[in-house]
Amino acid sequence: MAKKNSAGLERQDAFIKSIEGQDFDFGLVMTQAFLKGIRDIGYKSTATALFEDFDNSIQAGAENIHLLFDFDKGKSGKSNPDRIAIIDDGHGMSKEMIRIAVLWGGSDRLDDRQGMGKYGYGLPSSCVSIGQRYTVISKREDMKDWYAVTIDIEEIAKHSPEYIDSKTGRVIAPEAKAAAIPEFVSKYLKEKKANQTSGTIIIIDKIDRLSKSSFGPLKKFLSQETGITYRNFLRSTNIFIEGELVEPIDPLFITEGYRYYDENEILAEALPSLEIKVPNSFDSTKIGTIRARYSYLPYGSISKSKNEDGEDIEEQDYDEKERLNKRGSVRKRNNGIIFLNYLNR
Repeated sequence: MAKKNSAGLERQDAFIKSIEGQDFDFGLVMTQAFLKGIRDIGYKSTATALFEDFDNSIQAGAENIHLLFDFDKGKSGKSNPDRIAIIDDGHGMSKEMIRIAVLWGGSDRLDDRQGMGKYGYGLPSSCVSIGQRYTVISKREDMKDWYAVTIDIEEIAKHSPEYIDSKTGRVIAPEAKAAAIPEFVSKYLKEKKANQTSGTIIIIDKIDRLSKSSFGPLKKFLSQETGITYRNFLRSTNIFIEGELVEPIDPLFITEGYRYYDENEILAEALPSLEIKVPNSFDSTKIGTIRARYSYLPYGSISKSKNEDGEDIEEQDYDEKERLNKRGSVRKRNNGIIFLNYLNR
């Protein structure tokens, strides 16, 4: 009798044979499959991936975060960046901690229930969801030099000696080495007159996955999404995208002074908010408060903006074909979502 699904069985045998030649030690994670799979973790957009790194910067006490793009000057008509840099002036990391930070699960915050992240998956996952190589460069104030570790998925797939433990054959992160800040970053920081005595710089390159097909729309999209997501943090932390300070955006358009509040003469109207008390399951002495805010957008409030002469404003937005103004594009992309603030009392 013929074997059931002989092709599948042959594939199994070939796979077993291939890992036997790699001194496979039956560690809980199979590196090659994991790296391929984690790239498809499912971030909604490039923005949500980069926000993982913004979160880390804020948690590290950064006062300034910079998102910077670098283009290959030798390629004419290049519409997408070759490298992305996330730069902060937080407390930085030791060279030992840098090596841990590039790992999945490499975190010193596992017992921290107050921060935005603690499991150590955000940094590496966000980076590989955008490109195939990332470098973490960091320095504490008590360190003379900057140190860096690079993780290159392509080189790992080729079993590059840099990523293979010579004794066990396991895939490892290389040790951190003294490194110079990339020229495009140092030039930018000099122009901004930023004195980086400590902080972390993440470089993502070999970029092959961006949620926008060209840089112009990507930059606008990132600025808008950052303004919405970090609207509260922008009171104490400056975030710059290509040198431009991000303005906070209230997605309900009822906070005076925030971007799009007065996009046109028809203002959004605040409705009564709703508060729900939720006990903290880890500490019975604390009560969490969920506050749901609502607003009413009158007819015409999301229509394309006009100038004093009643003519359409020329500035382009994401929904030009539907003749929506900037408020309209925010409402459209966030339709059906209630934005919540969670506060521990």
